[in-house]
Amino acid sequence: MKLKLPKSIPFYLFGAFVLIEAAIYITFMVYDLALGESLIYLKYAGILTCLAFAAAGIFFYGKDGIVVTAALVFTAVSDLFILVMNTYYEVGISTFIVVQLVHWARIYLINGKKPWISIGVRVGVVAVLLAVLGGLGMLNSAVVVLSAIYFPQLFINAVESALLIKIDKRYILLFAGLVLFTVCDICVGLDNMSALGMNIPADIQYVVNKTIWTVYLPAQVCIVLSEKKTEYNPFFKQKERV
Repeated sequence: MKLKLPKSIPFYLFGAFVLIEAAIYITFMVYDLALGESLIYLKYAGILTCLAFAAAGIFFYGKDGIVVTAALVFTAVSDLFILVMNTYYEVGISTFIVVQLVHWARIYLINGKKPWISIGVRVGVVAVLLAVLGGLGMLNSAVVVLSAIYFPQLFINAVESALLIKIDKRYILLFAGLVLFTVCDICVGLDNMSALGMNIPADIQYVVNKTIWTVYLPAQVCIVLSEKKTEYNPFFKQKERV
């Protein structure tokens, strides 16, 4: 019996995307870990490839493809400032906040529930975090304030995305992507502790620094691969999932 391969365009796009991202990832990780050289533009190319595949998904996945593409557009803008230009961090973190708001909207469009409890929790967590940081005298820059707003959105998104798995197993990829995204940003925070006058041992700093991109690109790949044809209802009442 001959093995018949699927001849659908989505199948080949999926295969090409995974192979390209794997080649990019392996290359920059080898340079990073073995040679100590950071291939910034190659890393950014990996993000742009995610954006391109997400955009192609609009044709196959409809509205879900549009939402994921929107998240990747703002992700690419953030990485342009933070990774490539290495400046205007306030802009980069601000657009990352938008990224998480888009992911949050996607989660609730998929599960069809009203987000009022989630809004309350998010506002409460951010308020408490800002109060604590203010009490410690650490709200000394826009970057710290924006980070205090941003990180709870990412963390709560990761938690809430787990609830989508019971709807469709494909959303395990979204959950995995957001968890890896969270690990990445925890490492980013630890890597920048010195800016707050808090130093960590050099060997731990090395591991933390290398972990950032070890998990970041896989996070974005997982998020993109979680695209699925889903009929969103703007009134938070799900009617049909394909």
